[in-house]
Amino acid sequence: SQINPSNHKLDNLRILLIDNHDSYTYNLYQYLSTMTTHPVKVVMNDAFSTLDDFIDSLDESEGRTNHEKKNLLQQHFDCIVLSPGPGQPSHASDMGIVLDTIRYSSEIPILGVCLGHQALGYVYGKEVTLAPCGPVHGLMSSVYYNSNQQNESDDANAVDDDEREQLSCQLFRGIQQNFNVVRYHSLVVDFPDAAFSEDSEIEPIAWCKGLVGNEEEYPSDICMALRHKQYPHVGVQFHPESIGTGEAGYQIIRNFCDFAYQYKMNNKKEGVIEGDSIEAAESSLPTTVQLKTNDLIASKTPHHQIYIHKLEGPASSSSHPEEVFQELFSSRENSFWLDSSTGKTQLGNDEDNEGCPIISNSRFSIMGSNDGPLSRKIEYFGIEHPQEKRGLRVSSNSGNTETSTIDTDILSYLRQTLIEDGGFSDHVHMVSFKETEGDQTFRAATDSELPFDYRGGYVGFLGYELRHITQCSLF
Repeated sequence: SQINPSNHKLDNLRILLIDNHDSYTYNLYQYLSTMTTHPVKVVMNDAFSTLDDFIDSLDESEGRTNHEKKNLLQQHFDCIVLSPGPGQPSHASDMGIVLDTIRYSSEIPILGVCLGHQALGYVYGKEVTLAPCGPVHGLMSSVYYNSNQQNESDDANAVDDDEREQLSCQLFRGIQQNFNVVRYHSLVVDFPDAAFSEDSEIEPIAWCKGLVGNEEEYPSDICMALRHKQYPHVGVQFHPESIGTGEAGYQIIRNFCDFAYQYKMNNKKEGVIEGDSIEAAESSLPTTVQLKTNDLIASKTPHHQIYIHKLEGPASSSSHPEEVFQELFSSRENSFWLDSSTGKTQLGNDEDNEGCPIISNSRFSIMGSNDGPLSRKIEYFGIEHPQEKRGLRVSSNSGNTETSTIDTDILSYLRQTLIEDGGFSDHVHMVSFKETEGDQTFRAATDSELPFDYRGGYVGFLGYELRHITQCSLF
């Protein structure tokens, strides 16, 4: 199955990602960014001397009580993710603002990953000890979890009622038991048998065995995930953002975000959020970003149709993609060449999966240029450019150029043109050429004839300066 991007109900989820100086942090960032249109706020754990300093950066008011500090965090963020990193929770210099963030965020959903997971265990009274199996680096392990952590409902946000205490994070919803994860750690949160007493604030919810093939030497289960019994805090010892953990890792992060969204909506209903309301946060985005684009597109008929011609012949006669591009497109002023990153089969299931997984799984090269009769070239120059150069320029194939109104940016323009054009086309035709020059036949293509869902669209790149468009004013 493919990884599905976020749907509209999470568009306004405000995520704080605390970076514990780990190279995996921006893998988490990439996943989280698919689940919200809000920019994910990333803060290094030592960027501020104290949590108070970080809170002051959000609001310069002085003399706040602890309760007001908690409210201020909740006014700005709907959930917090604590990244992996080096060090250990008992060393304050390794943790920066992380430990106090946990202590002051009892009403904010938190997901801790690796070191973040250990920080949750440490704050809530558990010992963080050396792993009984020794240090592991990139080890693939099978994880099994408490079956209560898998909600059988099709609705990820379904709850019995509106009471927040009835809502729990179904972290492993939609994931099979004994799924594989990637582990990088030398420490673990220790849950002795006494930890299952009612006195413990947190409990383990997922485990793995010791090193594969050494169960007799390392018989005890190792905690791979935990949850707080009262607060909306969960942690995972493994790396869900690792490519080795794969789709299960993405689903875990998605499940957490679904939970955080529902938790936010329950707080909104109960009037928990004070000061700058959720409604104010949402309305701070440009109106065009909040358009129900999909509904508008669905009401229109696409203006464009797609025609496909398939070249038949033995595989040995096929040209290399570089030769095709060199012959057809290299001399064009504006051309592109994209290669797919994954193939039809799951990674590891191919008969020949040696070497680079991208090379062995890539199946398609997509090439083209903007010299077709319906093509457009779109250039946008934002506020970082001189005043005389700023604006949106759209060039058609005939060479005509028009400049948009001053308050139109490239994202709004792309969204509006998709609406006006009726979205991407579902009308795909197979074209056959007969021996007689110019003699062609057309027929509707069947699903089996199309190697992938190609519907046309825009090809290009967006620069970092677009942060001025997407950045929420709260940040």
